[in-house]
Amino acid sequence: MTKAPERRTNFDMTKAWEHGVALLRANSSMVSVIAGVFFFLPLAALLHLLPDLSNDPAFVGGAGDSAAMTRAIEAVLAETWWMILIVIISQSIGQLALYRLLNDRSRPTVGEALKFGAKAFLPYLGAMVLAELVRLVVVGIPTSLAGMAGLGAIVALLGLVATIYLYVKFSLIAPVVGIAMEFNPFRALVQSWRLTRRNSLRLFLFYFLLVVAFAVLWLVATLLLTLVFGLMGPSVAGFGFIISTAVAMSIFWCVYLAVLSAAYHQLGGVSEPIAQA
Repeated sequence: MTKAPERRTNFDMTKAWEHGVALLRANSSMVSVIAGVFFFLPLAALLHLLPDLSNDPAFVGGAGDSAAMTRAIEAVLAETWWMILIVIISQSIGQLALYRLLNDRSRPTVGEALKFGAKAFLPYLGAMVLAELVRLVVVGIPTSLAGMAGLGAIVALLGLVATIYLYVKFSLIAPVVGIAMEFNPFRALVQSWRLTRRNSLRLFLFYFLLVVAFAVLWLVATLLLTLVFGLMGPSVAGFGFIISTAVAMSIFWCVYLAVLSAAYHQLGGVSEPIAQA
């Protein structure tokens, strides 16, 4: 008996973008509520609490003292780790809620979507921990051993390529948990790997272009706002930077989650995701 050839779905960047934008437009009011509470506010608070390292001796004058820079960053992390943890948890619950909100045919309310996000958080966390363990085994340990053997530069480059590849392969974990409601962390990992098969390069290019586009827009917006707010004094300029960065990152996450939803449906064999009116 001849085995039927496996169906191959090629990822279409244009369709993913169009479908993602359609999802956001169809649910703009509810998306704005979740993004404001779970993305914007925690990030703005974190940026406000972070100390300004621009005047730190380790970062001034191009001294290049990597040890001093590391110590300064470690000191900041020691003071703000709890806030960083809150931001990570908040954004994880928010993104899982958005996946349910954008893709559930039963049209859940914001409250129902948030309940789902809280319920799905631990399975999602478990899948991400497994993904990090894979990265550690495949990239982290070999890179460390190679560094001790004097092959650090070569292996570091290979490690970077492997890290990017693994990121792409595991990039659909959140949609698998949030849309397919796969609460088994191992199966979520395997499902993401399977969905991205034969489309890793296309997905990488899509993610890369998306990040570059938003980085450019953020830089332009930040420069303009900093220039305007800077006329009112350094403190106002700092406030403008925090607000513009938090807004830009919140918009980026919403767009990124929407296009990942579209990518999940496209690679899963569904012609287009659900756009609720």
